[in-house]
Amino acid sequence: MLLLTDPIVDIQSKLKGKDDFASTAEDVKRLFIKDSIVDTIPETTKKVELPIYQNPETGEFRIGAGDSARDFATNSGPGTKFFQSATNGEAITMADSIRKELNIDASIPSSEIVMKWCQAASLWATCRKEFGSAVPDNFVDFVKKHKDSIEIKPGSVMFVEANHTIMNSYASQSGKEWHRDTFKDTNPNITRDQAYAKIAEAMQTTTSNSVMIRISSGHTISIHRDGPGSDWIVKDTGHSGTNTSIVDPYNIEKSELFKGKTYEGIIPVSIAFPVVSVN
Repeated sequence: MLLLTDPIVDIQSKLKGKDDFASTAEDVKRLFIKDSIVDTIPETTKKVELPIYQNPETGEFRIGAGDSARDFATNSGPGTKFFQSATNGEAITMADSIRKELNIDASIPSSEIVMKWCQAASLWATCRKEFGSAVPDNFVDFVKKHKDSIEIKPGSVMFVEANHTIMNSYASQSGKEWHRDTFKDTNPNITRDQAYAKIAEAMQTTTSNSVMIRISSGHTISIHRDGPGSDWIVKDTGHSGTNTSIVDPYNIEKSELFKGKTYEGIIPVSIAFPVVSVN
């Protein structure tokens, strides 16, 4: 058993021979340096750099940065802090914190903030998954940081006035920029099947690990993965039936998102995600 700890390697071994242990220790040390795999032993293996993430709650290590795609989804189910229900205690508590931090108008109840934060929550998850520690790990801090772009006032509660401004504030640091495809801008008569085909195509070709979808005129979701080849998992703060479901972009018509009752007959509005900047 090998236990990897930050910043380099601390090895606990149940190997019987000391020689075996010493050899194993040296091999691991050569593989893991400053939280990254920077070298490999066989000459035929390509050099790569992969971040190593430690879950602060469990101490578990895994290759990859930040929260997993499933983590983002599971915190949006019924009874969890992002699930949009006026009677959800955890969500109301988080909304109370937002009201306190930003001194929100007393006429706006915490329940209204909860019921309208899908866009801001999806944007936070997209940024956090894509840009890691550059983005506040706490949604309340994220809203506070971008208070000039996230409106919370009578008549406009949790409206994100400029998705691109927030996204680009992080993306530009990584040589990326915000890309949005609003389907009816290019095809005013687009059908539901055609819109989902565009979503599937974007997910097949993007190098990003998150996409943000305006799934209807009044609701936004995000979909995340842990890297190429891994499952795309839906984060839907408003609907438990689609939340945590998997979307295979090569068979999107078989996904709960497409075939389920929640968004039946509804044409998605747009898809957005970070792309490599051409400038």
